[in-house]
Parts: sequence; structure tokens; C-alpha cells
Amino acid sequence: MLGELLSLSAAFCWAIGASMYKVSLERVNPIGLNFVRSIPATALLFLITVSMGKADAFAMLDERITVYVLGASLIAWAIGDSLYFAGLKFIGVSRTVPLSYSYPLFILPLSLWLLHEPLTYNTLMGSLAIILSIWLISRSFDHGSDAARSDKYWLGVISALLAAICWAIGVVAFKYIMLFLDPIFLAFLRLLIIIPILGLVTMTTRIRKTIFRLSRRELALALIGGTIALGLGDLIYLIGLDLTQANIAGALAATTPIFSGVIAIIVLGEKVNLKVVLGIILVTLGAGLLMG
Repeated sequence: MLGELLSLSAAFCWAIGASMYKVSLERVNPIGLNFVRSIPATALLFLITVSMGKADAFAMLDERITVYVLGASLIAWAIGDSLYFAGLKFIGVSRTVPLSYSYPLFILPLSLWLLHEPLTYNTLMGSLAIILSIWLISRSFDHGSDAARSDKYWLGVISALLAAICWAIGVVAFKYIMLFLDPIFLAFLRLLIIIPILGLVTMTTRIRKTIFRLSRRELALALIGGTIALGLGDLIYLIGLDLTQANIAGALAATTPIFSGVIAIIVLGEKVNLKVVLGIILVTLGAGLLMG
């Protein structure tokens, strides 16, 4: 039960973080935003890792595990998140969210094949209920965007679907890696490995110019959002993933858009409509099936 609760808590952290740094997407390249938000998250996880005595795990690393962490981090975080940001930019929230957050459906066959996790009726129906609820709520906040008529529409659709596949691969890969590494150390290590790569790409290309377009407020929101989402959110998610099945943790963590919708209602004053009500009912039923 603890693993499931932590997965839901991680989704809440990701929703808060996204609501903060998504305003920066209007000015900064997705890869640049990924780099900026990763800096404070890495610092936070460094402090947690050292204070909890987990840094000794460096002595246990070998080439094989390091390559696994590098590969999983590149696919799930550097590539997957950047593709998700690209989808948001090209086709908007209401189209990108249901496509990208369908990743629990990709986790199901991967976890069955690679991790030999059981596929139960509750897991399947709970995952489907959560994905349907995400579709309903994301569509409820569609304010008539003309993204569908954009010449980059299909690029956005492909980006969103590829993001889902990348995230699914990452969840399964990290579940396997935690057979060898502590989840707290892994949360820090994957950022430590990837942030130099993102920094190199950002600072040696025209992407760096987009960072300097950010206002102080936008930069502050990106940094705070990254700390909450990547720092705290990813940490508790990996701990939760270590305690439960990948196909359960992945589906529960996919409730992030639901929390985003609730935040929009409370903070931004969005109106509650039938789609939102049905979506909340479905995600509650889905979570209940997964945690039952």
C-alpha cells in the first residue's frame, strides 16, 4: 500500500511542478527548460543522498549498471520529457496529455515480458479507467485551440506518442535497475549522469539564447517547479516503484493530469463540468482497483 500511495504523491508533485514551469515554454526551448529545471533538483537530491548516507553506493557501481542508468535516463527523462514538451508546444495540452499519459498501456506488455509481473483484471481495468479519466479531463480544458490546423500538428502527435513509449520503457528499466541500486541513490545518480549532457547540448547550440529570454519570474518558477517535480516527485516515485509493481506504480503516477485539473479549478478558477466530474470518478475507481 505504501508504494501505491507514494506513486500517487509523486503524481501530485509533478502536477504542482508542471503548473509552475509550463509558463516558461512560451520563451524557452524544451531541452533548455529540461536543463534549467534539473539544476535545483540535482542539488536537492545531492543533499538528501549525502545526509542519508547513500553516497557510499558509488563504490558499488560497475560499468553495466552505469550504462543501464544512462540509457534509461536518456530515454525516459532527457528524450521522453523533451518530446512531451514539444507536444505541448505543437498541439497543446488537451491533445498532448491524453496521448502521452497513455504510457501505462505500454508498461503492461513490457512489465509482463521483461519483469514477469502478473497482469490481473484489477491492473488492466484500473489502468484503462485512469487513462479514460485523463482523456475526459484534458478535453474539458480545451478552449478551442487551433493547434489541429497547424502545419506541425502531426509532429506534435508523434512527439506525444513517442514520449509515452519512452516513459514506459523508463519505468520498466528503473524497476529492474533497483534490483541493484537503492532508489534514493538512483534518483540522484540519474540526474547526475544526464544533466551534463543536457547542459552541453543547451550551451553549445542556439538553445542557450532561449534561456536568456526568461524573465526573473519565469526563471524562478522553472527552478521551483523543477525542485518539486524532478527533485521531490521523482524521489518518492522511485521509492514507490521499488515497493510495488511497475504496471501499478506507472498507472497511479499517470494521474498527474487529474491533479493538474484540480489545481486549475482551485487556483485558476476553472469551471467544473460534467467531463471533470466523470474523470474524477473514473480515476478514483481506477486507483481503487489498483490499490485493492
